[in-house]
Amino acid sequence: MKNKITLVSQFIIWDYFPVIQSLVDFEKVKFNALKNYWGDYRQSHNVDDWRFNYYNLSDDKNISWILDYVRDSYNLISKTPLKPVARRCTVQGQNESINFHNHLDEYDLINSPIISGIFTSQIGKNEVNLVIEYSHGRIKRKKIRIPMEENKLILFNSELNHSFESNNNKEPLINICFSLSQ
Repeated sequence: MKNKITLVSQFIIWDYFPVIQSLVDFEKVKFNALKNYWGDYRQSHNVDDWRFNYYNLSDDKNISWILDYVRDSYNLISKTPLKPVARRCTVQGQNESINFHNHLDEYDLINSPIISGIFTSQIGKNEVNLVIEYSHGRIKRKKIRIPMEENKLILFNSELNHSFESNNNKEPLINICFSLSQ
């Protein structure tokens, strides 16, 4: 991972998955997300739960290879061994967005993930941003927009509120989402 912004003790890291050196079948990754979306295999059917907009992912070596790459790359730069603890996906149709949320379990902070990540599997030609909200001292609710691009990986602290802007493309926006913990 080569790009990093330090936000107090919080961070956002982004880079691109090394497609050329990879054996990952990206069409299978997309199909895995779409079949769970078409089957309505949501992580929660409660519309007030942030997991309502997330879908399960089937076990698949291609997804595992992406997560292995993320884990190994992060462990090299941070010297903190982390492992994937959750995998899910989002599929946004045309004009759909996902509101601000974070991935902490406020009733179980000890077992909450440390890092959240997104791998963009498919996006149309029009820009769609991941918006991350943070605070810095007296400056509250500051936002940074990171353009999502195919094969781009974005990692950030799980407590950071984030949202996905409206997908202004005819093609669905497909993201593989994951969490890392110790």
